[in-house]
Amino acid sequence: FSSRETDSKYDESSKCWRGLPHALLICTVKFFRPRHANDDKMANFHEDAPSSHVAVEKQIIHPGQVNKIRQNPQTPAMIATQSLESPYVYIWNTRTQKNRDVSSQNVQPSKPDVILKGHTQNASFWVGLLVVGTWLQVVGLAR
Repeated sequence: FSSRETDSKYDESSKCWRGLPHALLICTVKFFRPRHANDDKMANFHEDAPSSHVAVEKQIIHPGQVNKIRQNPQTPAMIATQSLESPYVYIWNTRTQKNRDVSSQNVQPSKPDVILKGHTQNASFWVGLLVVGTWLQVVGLAR
């Protein structure tokens, strides 16, 4: 999982991003064998160039800047995110979320599967996700 941050602003009245939206990216990364590199490819390496070994599988428009991402170990397609703009925790099923075009401007964010609104302040450090039976608990520490 990765995220993209932009300088756009969320307009509460229209429920749209003004400019390119913040996004949650679901990626597949191809790893090389240990201590194996092709000299020709290493000679052409540019730090700012996009990698051909990272494939973006799905893009989700997030309702704020993505500051925290946690994956549920029991169900890897379920992730939780949080933004500095909100104390809420957003739960996403990455298998069922639609792939969105994050290059469009003035778009509405994707709808999370669940929004947890029990937090009253931002959790500076997440301990993680805990699943007990059908219950999901987000554990965090506030400063």
